Amino acid sequence: MARKRRPCRCSSRLSEPACWPSSTGYDDQCRHSDAVIARTPLSAPPQGRHPEPMGDELADLRGIIMHVIEETARHAGHLDIARELLDGRTGLGPR
Repeated sequence: MARKRRPCRCSSRLSEPACWPSSTGYDDQCRHSDAVIARTPLSAPPQGRHPEPMGDELADLRGIIMHVIEETARHAGHLDIARELLDGRTGLGPR
């Protein structure tokens, strides 16, 4: 069930995640994934086949979750590198 999108009342469209065009869809997908994970044993095999050669490595929900974590970390790293190239700031910076 899709939620109705709230109107953006932000002074700047990028100032609030609720105003990001993909925010609502991403949140919906996260809730759906959480529900599937909550009702599925970690040892459950995937429904269907993964088209890539590594499909055999994704033998259960545990492997699929680890794959998603690894891919998220990899892509977050790519974004961090792009940000470093844009602003020159590296590392954690001041806290």
